[in-house]
Formats: sequence, C-alpha cells, structure tokens
Amino acid sequence: ASTQEEPIASHPAFTVTTTPFSSSIVDAAGSANVNFDANGIFQSFSKDATNNFFGVQSYLSPQVQYRRIYSEGTEPTIDTTGKVATIFSAPDGFPPTIGAGRNWLQISVGIKNNGNQKTASGQYEITEEYRASGQKGWNPFVYKTSN
Repeated sequence: ASTQEEPIASHPAFTVTTTPFSSSIVDAAGSANVNFDANGIFQSFSKDATNNFFGVQSYLSPQVQYRRIYSEGTEPTIDTTGKVATIFSAPDGFPPTIGAGRNWLQISVGIKNNGNQKTASGQYEITEEYRASGQKGWNPFVYKTSN
C-alpha cells in the first residue's frame, strides 16, 4: 500500500459527509469560502476558509497493489498475458479486502523461465500485479472486464 496525490475535489467526502469523516470538506471549510466556476467545478478555497484549507488543491489518497507470484509447468499463453488492463472484481490468489464499490485492474504480467533456456521446458514463474480502484471502481468503458 502507498499513497498518491489526487485533486481535493475527488475526495469521497468533498461535498458529502461519509464515514469515517464527521463533515464534508466543503462544510468544514465553510461553504461560502469554497470557490466554484460557472460549471460547478472546484477552483479554490478562499483565504477565509476554516480548518486551514486555504491553498489546498490535493490530498494523498491510499493506493493498494496486489502482487501474485505462482509457478506453471507449461509455457504461459495469451490467457495469462492478455489480461493486462482488465478489471477484476477479485483476482486469483489471496488479494487484500478492499471496500465496496472498488475493484482491481491488472497492471502487469511478468514471466520468468526457470528451466532449460534452449528447449523452453521447465518451470515458469509468473508475476501478476493488480491495482485497487478508487471509491467508484475502474471505468468499464475504458477498460475491459473479467470475472
């Protein structure tokens, strides 16, 4: 797990109170001190915003990745390698539990031949990596889906 910088307006509690937060960020700053453009897009917090929100543009969002390493006795096929950028509700193995509405995106596959390099026989070590989505899941109009 790690963190990644995200726009403050994408925070799950930006406009609505959600557990475990006791208030939305807009309410905590004082709604009169939050500047939106004509289309309702967040611009900034005014210098009069409460709770030191003046100047805040981003926050650190938790990011969870899951790496699965396993062995196969035969050479991997397109079924193994062709699922990069695919959404999974639950990847194989024992991924960490993630919140409701979240899912996983396979971000990489690595293959290592631990056997005879000339005949390509032996054990293959396969490493799959997945990244957990944000609160609303990965967009199925952008990525293909599986299981």
